Amino acid sequence: FFILILVCSCSDKKEHIANILSMNSIDIKTNRINKDEVIARGAFPFEMIDSLFFLFNGDPSSGALVLCESNASELGHFLQKGNGFGECITPGYIGHCNDTIYVSERSRTRRMTYLLSNHNDSLQYKCLEDVSPKMNSEFYYQICRLQSGLFVGARLFGKEHLFTLLDESLDTLTTFARVPIDIEENANNKLAPFIGHLCIDDNTVYYASNDFSYMAAYDILSEKEIKPVFERMYISPIIQKSANGISLDKYKHLLGFGDIRVYQNYIFATYIGKPDITMDQENDTSALVPTHLLVFNKDGVPIVKFKFPFKIRSFVFTKSKMYLLDVDCNIESVDLAELWKHLPD
Repeated sequence: FFILILVCSCSDKKEHIANILSMNSIDIKTNRINKDEVIARGAFPFEMIDSLFFLFNGDPSSGALVLCESNASELGHFLQKGNGFGECITPGYIGHCNDTIYVSERSRTRRMTYLLSNHNDSLQYKCLEDVSPKMNSEFYYQICRLQSGLFVGARLFGKEHLFTLLDESLDTLTTFARVPIDIEENANNKLAPFIGHLCIDDNTVYYASNDFSYMAAYDILSEKEIKPVFERMYISPIIQKSANGISLDKYKHLLGFGDIRVYQNYIFATYIGKPDITMDQENDTSALVPTHLLVFNKDGVPIVKFKFPFKIRSFVFTKSKMYLLDVDCNIESVDLAELWKHLPD
């Protein structure tokens, strides 16, 4: 049999929340930036730093492939693969501040700081810091840097809280954000890890779950004070409970969000909204890569749904454009003015 698990919202407002499945989609046309094929299969995350595209984990010999904004031509490579000082096997992007980039090693808890320069199309970088926690630490699938200089680590499902607040050495300060589904104690839990994506806006962390249609945001006011902004489950999960344990129903449960970004007064998140079985039915490993982009206000209320003519791996913003990385590593662009026409002032 199946059970529906509910999550409560932290908002006291009684506003109407649109059903993200039934929202009408607005088709968006884009322009391709790259003239030649970009060889960076599996690249993620996709970031923009100082008018340069960084395709992390898209090159077997370096941490990131770096491309120019104008035509996505190759400028160089960032971060050497290895286990030495300033080297990394599986880099995770933490954030950047001016010409300083912060990177984590995903295979173990470790943070590196690099100074980046680009003069006359010559990319250079230097590792300034390579630190590990002084105390025992757990594995984080993503780490982000707050404006305050503190860090947030995203934990795997099975923990009481989703996130850990970390100091500059990635040592634990506190944990926060309770797992938003209620599982019976001692149940044989076979749910997928509660993995998602984080993004930071000043000292607010935003989270969108991959496996659930769940989004949340938290203000990190200090090392000891964390305030929920909102916690929303947009589509109730469908959990299958049997003699073998508890698991997501692959035929009926709809998967959640892909990437998430905050820009100006809005939250942008790609949305899957399909059951896991879709990949088998379509015999396509990319069947669950989203084509829809949902826009929310900063209270997590959905405003509009955009649809693109390709599968979106990730996306970034500049002052005038949104760039999207498709499943084949082509880079597409759309003027923000085209999106703003459909958004409230």
